Amino acid sequence: MLIVLSGLVLLFIVCFFAITLFGPGIIKREANKAITKGTDSLYRIEFDDASINLLKGQITLSNLKLIADTNLFKEKQKNKKSPGTLFSLQVNKMVLSHTHPFKLWLQKKLDIGLIQVDLPDIRMAAYSNPEKGKKKKDNQTIYQKISKTFKEVRVEKIAIRNAQLHYIDFKTIKPAKSSFKELDINVHDLLIDSASQFDDKRFLFCRKVELKLHNYNGRSAKGLYAYKAKLVQFSTTSKLLQVDGLSLSPLLNPQKFFSNTHSDRFSIWTKTIKFHNFDWDAYSKTQLIQASKVSLLGGYIGVFSNPRFNPEGINKDKASTFPNQILRTLPVRIKADTVLINRYAINYREYNTKNKRTGVLDFSEVNSRMANVTNDSSALAKQKWCYVKLNARFMKKADLHVAFAFNLRDSLYSYSYQGSLSTMNMSAFNAATVPLASVSIKSGRLNKLAFDINANKIASKGRVTLLYNDLKVELQKADTIEGKMKKRPLISLAVNSFFLKNNNPDNQNAPPRIGNVNYVRPKDYPFFKTIWRTLLMGIKPCVGFNMNNKPDADVKKAKKDKQKAIKKHQQGKAK
Repeated sequence: MLIVLSGLVLLFIVCFFAITLFGPGIIKREANKAITKGTDSLYRIEFDDASINLLKGQITLSNLKLIADTNLFKEKQKNKKSPGTLFSLQVNKMVLSHTHPFKLWLQKKLDIGLIQVDLPDIRMAAYSNPEKGKKKKDNQTIYQKISKTFKEVRVEKIAIRNAQLHYIDFKTIKPAKSSFKELDINVHDLLIDSASQFDDKRFLFCRKVELKLHNYNGRSAKGLYAYKAKLVQFSTTSKLLQVDGLSLSPLLNPQKFFSNTHSDRFSIWTKTIKFHNFDWDAYSKTQLIQASKVSLLGGYIGVFSNPRFNPEGINKDKASTFPNQILRTLPVRIKADTVLINRYAINYREYNTKNKRTGVLDFSEVNSRMANVTNDSSALAKQKWCYVKLNARFMKKADLHVAFAFNLRDSLYSYSYQGSLSTMNMSAFNAATVPLASVSIKSGRLNKLAFDINANKIASKGRVTLLYNDLKVELQKADTIEGKMKKRPLISLAVNSFFLKNNNPDNQNAPPRIGNVNYVRPKDYPFFKTIWRTLLMGIKPCVGFNMNNKPDADVKKAKKDKQKAIKKHQQGKAK
């Protein structure tokens, strides 16, 4: 018994030192054999040193590199056999814990409890996949390719901390570059064997994958905006993609911003965005953002209309600001069955260059439900309408209800909206009417505002009903010397006495006045300004103004463009 026991101890000591001394070479040889077989010789691994601690079951690799054979990749590209993505990886230190080396050598089973990787540098390059849509000749699974080297590969957990990911998309005309820092990846229960090779419940052979990206930020190409996401996280089991603290912030004050561009100025912040049932496979293959539901929880949208005249944009149509067109021209494809917006605030501002005042329209407690938000051609072939229902507090005084419908396929960006505004004191409108129309509402009680408009990028038609009592206004004009708005008492008296109707209806027996709108949109009017001016065209007849005798200046301007726009649209249909 002593001889047998001594022999076993001696054998263990010999094996221990043999594995410790020769293990690194064996690891490199076997790992490269598997990687070479599994990737058709496209990749290999290298590392400077490997230390093995059998007592702890721990292997430490230093300066590990995953290297691609670029010459072979180019050759595969010529033969149209290359994969869609090329990778490279560099890690200063990788620790494999709770390993079972005897399983590897005796049973050809790679069994690891934990792989911990800190501060890796990952580089990805995406190319057009020539094999996309074609039947592949090689139908072998990854397991079938590595089965001669490994009968089983099992890793309980892979923890990657503070990774740097550099991504280049060569599928676009101009290569698009993205860089991500502070990226954490947790992989649970990685298993490659004869059973798991066909398990569609696993994601890349893993039971669960979690991604977390911290403090992603950058600046727009022209340096006008800074964008930031505090946290982006995704789980393959819940299929929930969540973004916290997403913001788009102007880097310049309004005056400097508008001096550098003719575009409107936006400020956007969202507390949390959730993509439910996010299809990671569709995004990774075709960059389609697909989700059954998208929830935006708490946020702010600020729009400041650019007042600066653009001499080069006289013929430029700001229909590009319409939601139909914005969705159509997004740099990524999106398909969401439902989009919910909760607890948002929306602020629209417009600067009047004549009186140097800024008009404000404020919407708080905004809640909205959108159906069929998509720019995907296959989805639009089935359903072309996007429906939006919105509820909000207008100027923090009254309840606003609006229902929009946007035609996502129409070249004229057709849309409609119907809604109502509840009872409020009409002086709340002064924040917009004084700066933009030089009219101050001194008294008046709004009983109801209702509207029903059908529109496109050329014109808006419909009706507006404004019911009110005891309306009195004061006309003003800008005093450029003192920088104040001066009262115009004589004209105000004449307007209140002869032009303005103090009540609608005039009495209990009279029918209410209805504003029939036929408003031709000036080409340089963006979406929000178009809606505001359209409603104003319907409000004026309700309060007594004769729109047939004194059409607004912007209506005169727009009529010059109307026939040209109709002719251009007809020519486009003919083609």
